[in-house]
Amino acid sequence: MQTVNFPLPNHEIPAMKLFTENHGIPANEDFSYYFVWLRSTYRVFLEAAKSLLFIFCVCPRSEGWMSHYGQYTIYPYIVHRLLIPVYYYTLYKVQWPIASDSNSFLAGTIQYFLLTLALLTIEIGLSTAPVRYVFSPIVEPVWAQRLYHAAIGRK
Repeated sequence: MQTVNFPLPNHEIPAMKLFTENHGIPANEDFSYYFVWLRSTYRVFLEAAKSLLFIFCVCPRSEGWMSHYGQYTIYPYIVHRLLIPVYYYTLYKVQWPIASDSNSFLAGTIQYFLLTLALLTIEIGLSTAPVRYVFSPIVEPVWAQRLYHAAIGRK
């Protein structure tokens, strides 16, 4: 059997360079090329550690005062679309006294805090029992399931 030697390209292959110079590691070698996979592996483990830290330290494992409202988040998610004109009027048409000084960091912080508090109050209000009672035929259409079962002859 005859061995064929293929010519190497004009540029040096870095992996071969390790073994060609003094049969060891050259003094001026940049090892970032060889460990490029290590950066992405480190980033994956870092993101996984941050996610686990968030889950174990921040996410509650027992019921709190928001747990009851959290069961009904579909109602604020769907019904808030009806309130978009009210949001628009409240935010852009009404002249808020805090928003008059737009260069102040404190005024902007107070404004965003009050806006967040108002939106949280609205979302809690949209998940209360009266709103669920009014919008349950639209959000959770049990009548459609009954109609379907009646059409195919099931109970």
